[in-house]
Amino acid sequence: MDDPAINSYWHIKDLPKHQLRELQRFFQDYKKLENREVRVEDFFGPERAREVVADSFDYYDEAIRPTRSGPSREPETTAAEDGIA
Repeated sequence: MDDPAINSYWHIKDLPKHQLRELQRFFQDYKKLENREVRVEDFFGPERAREVVADSFDYYDEAIRPTRSGPSREPETTAAEDGIA
């Protein structure tokens, strides 16, 4: 990453407690704007983040992409094929 404020961190647990509280508050306030409540209990590490991103690509390929209209084109690679998973 190019952000010098965070480029030395490799796991969310490495962040100072104050920054973790700021992140927690961000997600709480974000949902509040949608008139929803959320309870942020813990943050997952980089391995779980990779899984979630890969799963979201797979979900898009299976559930969203087929419903989109537009010109026919070659299928894009999946997250697993791109080495993200």
